[in-house]
This record gives sequence, structure tokens and C-alpha cells, in this order.
Amino acid sequence: MKQTMNSKLLLGLALVLSGGLLAHAHGVRSWSDAELMKAADLVVVATPLVAKDLDETNSLGWSQSESFRPRFRGVETAFKVYDVLKGMPANDRIVLHHYRNEIEWGSPANGPGFVTFTQGSTNKLVLYLVKDGADRYAPIAGQVDSYLSIRPLPTDPTDRFFLFHMPILPPIAEADPSIRNPVSARVPTRLKVERTDDTLSVEIDTNSYVSTNLMVGTNMVTGSDSWLYVYPIGGSRPSQAQVETVGGTDCLLAGIWHKTDRNGIPVVGKKYVVEADFIIFETDIPSQHMWMPWGSKNYQVLWRRTLKQIVE
Repeated sequence: MKQTMNSKLLLGLALVLSGGLLAHAHGVRSWSDAELMKAADLVVVATPLVAKDLDETNSLGWSQSESFRPRFRGVETAFKVYDVLKGMPANDRIVLHHYRNEIEWGSPANGPGFVTFTQGSTNKLVLYLVKDGADRYAPIAGQVDSYLSIRPLPTDPTDRFFLFHMPILPPIAEADPSIRNPVSARVPTRLKVERTDDTLSVEIDTNSYVSTNLMVGTNMVTGSDSWLYVYPIGGSRPSQAQVETVGGTDCLLAGIWHKTDRNGIPVVGKKYVVEADFIIFETDIPSQHMWMPWGSKNYQVLWRRTLKQIVE
């Protein structure tokens, strides 16, 4: 970032003490992370991709002087989003609208604290942003001191502020379900069920996997859901199931246990139906904490199978 808050405050103090250009002096508000988080529409962890200058110029409230023409150049910088701490962008690309100095136009005394970015940098930044039109954002602390809205990502994993904000990953911008690609997947054909007087365990028979071919969209994420139902013969299938959702194309159902003293299954002398529904799906929402892949309009089921077994 171009200037730190301390250097700007010292510069302002020096101008006052020297009787300098007081008409151009401006105060700099100190923002805490919590204040920025509360005020922002969107808070993301991102890295800069590419910047482009705009035809737009803006004085940002500065008056003309002998050495300064009251203009600053508008810029749009695109970012790759890795984590979302507040709000939800349309996908994993966002555009930040900000400003920079033009060398030939000069710079006012105690001027704006603009932020600049190294294109293609791998350093992750925390951006506190407000909406600035339909498809872009602006710094929440304002354009005059845009650097206040951009913070380096804390390197301390125990940082108290970020510890309780679970990241949300937005949809993948490059995902294109209209362009399909063949993918080989292993799918189960049989369950493995074991029963004692007071326990019943269910898993996939690992010797039953067979290969199948799927067609998956370009840059789409795959995942699988498994629903397990256990109920007495003659009874109806329960409305609630034990559900597992995982990323990738491998269905998961490993060591699901029922115990008589915990949930009343099994009961000696009763026969049971063990039924498992499996699906493999695609989505443009990456796998993450509290993953909800079906929340995307691009979610679709690629493969489905139900396995059923009677347990004596």
C-alpha cells in the first residue's frame, strides 16, 4: 500500500506546524477491523489480477493550485476471490473501483492515500468494500484514503477477529456447464451390512465398485450425496435420513452404526430394510464449510442409484 496511516498523520502535522497549505489538509479516520466489517457490504480475501485505467477523472474535493490540477485517474482492478467473510459476490471475480495520481497533473499537499496493487501478486489481501454500481465495488472507507479499506491477511491463525468468521467460497467464474468433458467415476453396486443382537452397521462393499463414465461441465465441481434409511420390514421409509455430502465422485458410506441402546435399532427378532440412495452431482460452488452445492442454478445430478438390502 502506498502510505501508512501514521506517515499520513505525521505529514498533516508537519504542514500545520510549518503554516503550509492548510486549505488542503484533511483528517484521517482510524478504522478498526470490526468497524470496517460492520459498515461493509462485502468483505473478501483476494489477490489482484489486472488493473485498467478509465476515461473517468475526479477532483475528490481538491482545489487547483499552481502545482496541481484537480484530477485523479479512475481505475478498475479485478481480483480473484478466495474467501468471503461477509456478503456474496456473483462469482470468484470482483472489480474494485478506485483512483490514482497522474504524474503530469501533480499531487496536492497532504493528498489522498491511494492504494496501489501489484498485478498478479500472490499476496492475499482483505478487502472491505461497498457496492459501486451493478458490477463493481468501492473502498468502504472512501476513495480519498482508499488504503484504509485494504488490509493484509493476518498470518496468525489464532487471530481473534478472523477466527470466528468461517469463509464462504463464491461460485467459480470460469465454470461452464455447457461445455462437457468425459470423467470416469467408480460407483457402488452393493452394500455391506453386519448385525449383532444390539448393533447394525452399514457401509459400501468396497469390492463392488464398477466404473462408469460421466460428462462434467468445464471447471465445474463434482460431489456426491449418500442418504441411508434403516426401518423394519412392513414399515414405511423414514422421512429423515443419515446424509453424507463429500467432494469428488466417490460415494461415501463408511461404518454407519445403529445401536439398540442409542436409537432402538436393532430389536431382537425384527427384520430390517437397509436402503441407501446415492447421487453424483456437479455445481459451480466449491466444496467448503457448510457446503450447499444445490444452491447454484448450475447444480445438476449426473448419476443416481439406490441400493437396498434385507437384514435378517
